[in-house]
Amino acid sequence: GSEMCIRDSPTEADIKIDIYHRDVLKTTVIADSNGNSLRVAEGRLLNVLVDFRGVVSVDVKVTDWGKQEIWKEF
Repeated sequence: GSEMCIRDSPTEADIKIDIYHRDVLKTTVIADSNGNSLRVAEGRLLNVLVDFRGVVSVDVKVTDWGKQEIWKEF
């Protein structure tokens, strides 16, 4: 199976997402598809959608904790 590991450096505000398949690092996501760094303020929720169809595409949206909303429909 695949797994996603999210690492956040204590000295950096940016978030890095490492994506592994069978213990092999396949890709690291550091920005969305528009080149914006993955960032979120304390107390907020970072929603990340990584689409592997064709070229890897990344969409993000920051929302309030506990706020339920439909962000993407499949």
